[in-house]
Amino acid sequence: MEVADAARETGACHEDALLKLANLVCFAKNWLEHMQASALALAVETHQAQHQTEQDASAGDKKQAEQARPGAVVESHALATAVTPHQAWQLAQAGAAGWEHPVIRRTQKAGKLTSTKTNAITVAAGRSEDPVVQQQVIDLGVKLAPTQPAHKVKAACERFVAHADVDALQRGRTQEAANRRIWLKPLPYGMALLGAYGPAEQLRGAMATIEQVARSQAGLVAEAASGENASKVGPTGEATIRQRRFDVLVRMLSGDSGVPPKELADRARSIHRLTAHPHFLVRVEAATLFGLSNDAADILPGPISGAGVQAIPPEQVRLLAQHATWQTLVTEAGRVIGLGDQAHPPPGEGWGTGWEGGSGPAWPPPEEWPSETLSCDSYTPSPRLRQLIEIRDEECAVPGCDVPAARCELDHIQPFDSLKPAGGQTVAANLQPLCKSHHQLKTHHGWVFSRDSATGTTTVVTHDGTSVSGVGGLSP
Repeated sequence: MEVADAARETGACHEDALLKLANLVCFAKNWLEHMQASALALAVETHQAQHQTEQDASAGDKKQAEQARPGAVVESHALATAVTPHQAWQLAQAGAAGWEHPVIRRTQKAGKLTSTKTNAITVAAGRSEDPVVQQQVIDLGVKLAPTQPAHKVKAACERFVAHADVDALQRGRTQEAANRRIWLKPLPYGMALLGAYGPAEQLRGAMATIEQVARSQAGLVAEAASGENASKVGPTGEATIRQRRFDVLVRMLSGDSGVPPKELADRARSIHRLTAHPHFLVRVEAATLFGLSNDAADILPGPISGAGVQAIPPEQVRLLAQHATWQTLVTEAGRVIGLGDQAHPPPGEGWGTGWEGGSGPAWPPPEEWPSETLSCDSYTPSPRLRQLIEIRDEECAVPGCDVPAARCELDHIQPFDSLKPAGGQTVAANLQPLCKSHHQLKTHHGWVFSRDSATGTTTVVTHDGTSVSGVGGLSP
């Protein structure tokens, strides 16, 4: 602080100098945390070694044995540093991970891996019993930690385990499904929080239905409001949609259908039909659908913030697909490069258990798909091109940003030149989703983007020269 104050007083304080100072402080903080965690983990290990025979202590020595347990060291540290015992345990576990895994310790020592990220990586790795998968998760987490926030590191590692060890995913799901529940937490001002924990596809389906009904009802109100009624309709911004989601949920749970006014009954009937087919996207290999493979599937993020990509077991996605609409994606080395022209219903007869013998939908070959899939002759991308970008990139292109692509604005990576043909500019390779704030940073503050089409890696260079690379809000 004294350095910054002195620089400000002398007029020599510049934005880049302050940012460098902030980065240095961040490094020092992470390094000191690493040293603290390592020392605490070593103290716990030493304490255990010294008192390993205390478990056989006689009844008269119970007090001594209790003082000798490892928890005593951690709780003593918690008291000394004014943190909770849980926080102290988290620190000790991060230090222990560093002693056990040299790559983690090196990254911690370099000031690029916090205890929160360390524990996210090791917990995800521990979900698999395969040592190879465990090491792959650790390597992935260490690679992502310097450029991704903790919750994105955790999501990427958990997702990797789900795909690399489907048996672990299914075992965990079976155990956790028994813990499905809802709860109510009182809050100030007469408010409350209603929470739910359960299978992702069920809760996402419920949320998708709420979203569809809320947006449809908002459209009805806007359509009905004209002339004198226009002043009675609130703004159609995101805040209003949030309120409508809540209203729809309460009506559904209370048994009230929430039918709009009588004069809109015809349109209302079409709204209620939405509840039978909630809309959300699932990406799955065709071989998995037909029982020829047993890979996990991904539920893709929709327009609702906070709902990122999530893996689900193959058995669940097969059940979902029996009542879903299918559409082809063309991939190359795991990357989405094309989108089918039409959506098709699932196969009819002959698709029972294991889906054996199903004829499959008659999709046209890729060479017959309209060219607008990958490009269009206008500044504004076509709906199908936008859908392709949303599925391909999933979230905002800025590393660490988790705004779903469905809520982002599509940006021309190389600025659009109105003097040149649009067909060579409004193409999938030159488009990326950017949330509103990051789009403004590019437009008004000189942020520069580049994208490696072979790997999907986006590189961002900010106005002060800071360069960060990553695969959008998601990790590879």
